[in-house]
Amino acid sequence: MNLRPEVLALTVAIAFIACVANSAVKQMTIETSEVKTIRERIESSDEFQRAAARQKDSRLVFVGASKYANTDVAAESAAIVEAVYYKYEGGITIRATTDSEGKLLKLEELEAYPTPLTPEEQSEAVRLANEKSEEVRAISTAAQGELVVEALAPVVADPADPRYGHRLVLLTFYPRSSRARSVLVEVDLTQGSVRRPTANG
Repeated sequence: MNLRPEVLALTVAIAFIACVANSAVKQMTIETSEVKTIRERIESSDEFQRAAARQKDSRLVFVGASKYANTDVAAESAAIVEAVYYKYEGGITIRATTDSEGKLLKLEELEAYPTPLTPEEQSEAVRLANEKSEEVRAISTAAQGELVVEALAPVVADPADPRYGHRLVLLTFYPRSSRARSVLVEVDLTQGSVRRPTANG
């Protein structure tokens, strides 16, 4: 099936907490080459290697990096970079903070933390939905290529919920001509399953 969905991912911005209270912080442009260098330094560190260790699920995705500066300090060295990864095993978000040269300043392992999806994860969620949901296939066929897809990445905070620690995607499919004719499915990327969400979750 040749889908050309518009994936309108509602993501949660990567959080930045300033070290100096009440300081003015601005986001800066970060070049691809800079991200590459910083990733290499982060990923070669012992701290990251320990945090990223996996046994049963090898999936670890790089979500993105953002660069920030304290406008009260003129020096470029005052800038910091936050790089975010998602480890499927355990549903752990790894957030690494470095200086502008890539020196690791802080590394956090966050459970049940709102973490944006990568484009690859969104594409995989759409693929699974088409593969495993008759309703999605039906609306895709009826839309005749004019299908819109919206994606959300919910987080289950209750450790008692069987979906806790899973990479979840809520997908809404609807024809461009009518949002009223929509299909909502929950894709569990961790275990590769698709289901219709219920009123209770």
